[in-house]
Amino acid sequence: MANLQNEQYTIRAKVFDLVPQFFVTDQNGQMVGYCRQKLFKFKEEIILYTDRTRETELLRIKARQIIDFSATYDVKLPNGQAIGSLRRKGLKSTFVRDEYMVFDENNTQIGSLQEDSTFKALVRRFVDYAAAFMPQKFHLSDMSGKEVAIFRQHFNPLVFKMSIAVLGDHEQLDDLMLIAIGVLAVVIEGRQRS
Repeated sequence: MANLQNEQYTIRAKVFDLVPQFFVTDQNGQMVGYCRQKLFKFKEEIILYTDRTRETELLRIKARQIIDFSATYDVKLPNGQAIGSLRRKGLKSTFVRDEYMVFDENNTQIGSLQEDSTFKALVRRFVDYAAAFMPQKFHLSDMSGKEVAIFRQHFNPLVFKMSIAVLGDHEQLDDLMLIAIGVLAVVIEGRQRS
C-alpha cells in the first residue's frame, strides 16, 4: 500500500448488526478492508479481508491470551509474518482511560495510543449517553512523543464511525498497522458500549 501521509481511512460498524461487521475505506470512499467478526470465540481474533467476499485476507489481529486485562494483540499478514503488536495497559484502560503500547515486528516499543483525556474518558464510562456528546479520540505518538495520527470517533446513532488522520511521516508504522490499530480500537469500544 502507498504511504498514508495526510490521508485518511474511515472504519464503520453498524451498531445493531447481530454479527459485527466493519468496513474500512480510504479517503476516496474505496473499500480497503472488511471484517465480519465471529461471535463467541474464547480467544479474540479479528480477520480483515480486502472486501466482502472474504476471499483475500489482508491481516489478522489475535489476542495472545484468552482473558487478560493487559492483553497483547499480535498483528500478522496472511502468510503469518508479524508486522507488530498492541498491548493494552491493564486495569487503567478498563476503568480509567484507554491506552495501548505499540510494538514493531521485533517486539520493540515504537509508540503509544492514548484516549484524549482522563476526564472525558471517565465521563464516557460512567455517564449514560455521554459518548454521544463527547466521542472518543485517540492520539498515536512515536517514542519521542511526536503525534503521528489521530483516531476520532464520529457520533451517529446507527453507525459507529472512526476516522484515521495521519499527521506526518511514520516510517515505523505502515498503513496496515494503522488500520489494525483503528479496527482494534473500534472492537474494544464496541465491547465497552454493550
